[in-house]
Amino acid sequence: MKSPVWDVQKFEKNLSRDILNRKNFGGATTNSAFEASTLFDQFFIIGVPPSGTKKSAPQILVAYPPFELPNIPIPRIIEQCFPTSIDRTFLQSGTSHIIQDEFVFQFQCGPSKIYGFCVHVNPKTSSQLPFFTSKNTKKMHFCFCMLSQIPVFSTHLTFLTYLSLSACGKVTTNPPSGVNHSNSKKDYNLSSNANPGTQNNERRFNKGLFPIRNCNSMTLKNPLKIDRKEISPALNESAEELTIDMSFGTPINGLDLTHQIGHHTEIQVPPQIERELAKYYKMTLNSPPVSLAPGFELNFPPLSVLDKSVLWASIDTLFSLLHVKDIVTVLSGLILDAQVLVVGSRLQEVTMSIYALQSLLTPFNFSGTVFPVLPADGHYFDLLQLPTPFLFGIAPCPQIKKTKFLESCYIINLDKKNVSSNDYYPPYPSLEQVVQNIQKIINESKHAPTAAHPFTSSDNTNSPFGGSVVENPFAFPEYFTKYLNHKTHLMMQGIDAILMELHEPLKPALTDFLMSFFVTDAEEGITVFNQELFLASVEPKDQKFFEFLMESQSFQDFIEVKLSAFMKQKGETTNPSRSRKSSFSGVKTRRRRSATRTQAVKLDESDESDTDMQPNNE
Repeated sequence: MKSPVWDVQKFEKNLSRDILNRKNFGGATTNSAFEASTLFDQFFIIGVPPSGTKKSAPQILVAYPPFELPNIPIPRIIEQCFPTSIDRTFLQSGTSHIIQDEFVFQFQCGPSKIYGFCVHVNPKTSSQLPFFTSKNTKKMHFCFCMLSQIPVFSTHLTFLTYLSLSACGKVTTNPPSGVNHSNSKKDYNLSSNANPGTQNNERRFNKGLFPIRNCNSMTLKNPLKIDRKEISPALNESAEELTIDMSFGTPINGLDLTHQIGHHTEIQVPPQIERELAKYYKMTLNSPPVSLAPGFELNFPPLSVLDKSVLWASIDTLFSLLHVKDIVTVLSGLILDAQVLVVGSRLQEVTMSIYALQSLLTPFNFSGTVFPVLPADGHYFDLLQLPTPFLFGIAPCPQIKKTKFLESCYIINLDKKNVSSNDYYPPYPSLEQVVQNIQKIINESKHAPTAAHPFTSSDNTNSPFGGSVVENPFAFPEYFTKYLNHKTHLMMQGIDAILMELHEPLKPALTDFLMSFFVTDAEEGITVFNQELFLASVEPKDQKFFEFLMESQSFQDFIEVKLSAFMKQKGETTNPSRSRKSSFSGVKTRRRRSATRTQAVKLDESDESDTDMQPNNE
């Protein structure tokens, strides 16, 4: 790097002011550890009751457990499960498929999230009449929904897919003897302290994840407790009926209670459904793999790599739909606090693209509002007028064509597989080289020799998965994605390699080199980040990007965490009475101009756009 050139007098003039600011503002705090005792919080079947008509509104037909979760209104759950109405208006549907769509939404719960995993079902092609339908409603859409604080996308959606197909008579379950008990985490070479406990089935969830009861905005008055009886590894085994020891809450209005499951008065839930829900409810991330039926295996990621589970389930979808260059460009914008709107007629593609983009930002956290799928309702459209950063997904409803977006907003049309042009933000450092390297990783991933199971080899200390190139057992369930014709299927090491390529141009801001720009006042014992000296050390060709980066909230939050850790290591203290403080030295100057609302969404084939563009990730 070149020798830094910076204004010493200018820095010293403002140093005392910045030190005073840091004394008066509190240090950055991290979220306290969470714990969860169950694999999911609640399961629903949502749709029109058997006696309903096409004009009937969807409602809860089945609930397990049958009690309301505080601060999550039932109407809000229903509108998230059917964001464009129960008719799936504006969405693509497969006329011959029972599974119409699979997607994920989320509720913010204090510092943590509640995820909603959804499978849209249309049982009209089922040879039998599913228990939740009638002759009047068999051709309608239903949603199998699971709320969980644990983001194991692949596992939850695999179970929901299996359960919905089983309820429609479209899947044959494995006999108990067909379960491979040897394929458990005791065979994996893990560095974590997790113990499967297969001898006594004490599959306890280690402390460290998402409890509802610790959330400020959502508190369970009577937390559910688990009676840990013997759990059979296969959900379909003829085992003792499992009873969950749960405190009585407020029953969901309009449901009858039979045993421990709530159901519409016109519906009788088969005992097998409740039994399988109970067994899945009592599983944890320490459970061994479970074979439900041919093609349906539940895999549970180790706690040590749980933070990657969202990316593992979503990255294939993103790289199957968009050019690598478009993906890197949008990621660059998100780091710089851009607005991004993802439009598509398949909720799987919309929500997985949202989650993949958000996950690829690591170690930065997006500073704006994230809404994987906006319901097509008037008051939600108001969110599109926000002046602040956002990452929204939405169906191609006509209303968004009437909205003027900021010229700096990236609009991703997944149906056309393109991204709106945008020269508001500077390009990502070494953009062309990064794109070329990632494309090479994708191409090589298609021909790499693979291992059948992850976590088995330990000869590569640079990867948590060892030296073998392993398939991704936590990818989005193939049963549904095979209908989408997605071409990209990345291996574990390929995903890690893509992250490394994205991080390489940002090394000045991500490595310990950054700490050489932390300036401490010896008398006051206060440390600030010298952005002027840092910018002076950046290569001239990347100067504009890093200037924008200095202004982004994402980077400022990142610096807060780094500074707090640095100060704690040195024994420095800050005034905790304020939650924010000045982290940067020097006078803040705005380097970017204000964006104007001049951009419109183009949805129709007649709109001006390159409809022939296809991702070259093959």
